[in-house]
Amino acid sequence: MNPRTALPVAFALSALSLAALAQNPPLAPAPSHWKLNVSASDFGGAPQPTSITTNIYADTESNLRWSRSVVTSKGTSTESWRGAYDGKLRPTTGAMHDKFSIRRDGTFHVEGGDGSTVDGTIIAADDLKSYTETATVKDKDGHEFHEKLIFDRVK
Repeated sequence: MNPRTALPVAFALSALSLAALAQNPPLAPAPSHWKLNVSASDFGGAPQPTSITTNIYADTESNLRWSRSVVTSKGTSTESWRGAYDGKLRPTTGAMHDKFSIRRDGTFHVEGGDGSTVDGTIIAADDLKSYTETATVKDKDGHEFHEKLIFDRVK
């Protein structure tokens, strides 16, 4: 996966962290702040970001709002999304030009602005202090990576 693909993938996966928290019940706390646990995560051979942080502003069945920041060796990028748990692709706001969808069961799909895709699932810990995203990432050239990202709740 090239560095241009790594950032959309990192954004997509961090976006998932928001969805993972939205199990029914309980819903993820909103507002809340989450940080990627880089040392506990497995990037499956894909380029590793320096950090990913995600903020959840709202988390209800019809109103999920989040933003995230991804830091790589190339710099920092931010992105945000607003939508519902209905599986419909909606564009993100930010430089990546991604489209993101999520369902109430934590499954999500991302169509990257660079032609990459991400399909995965988010599972929150019972205590809502962490969540795990497992995903299959395909870059624009068809290379496939299997990632497992662990996020810890900061506040």
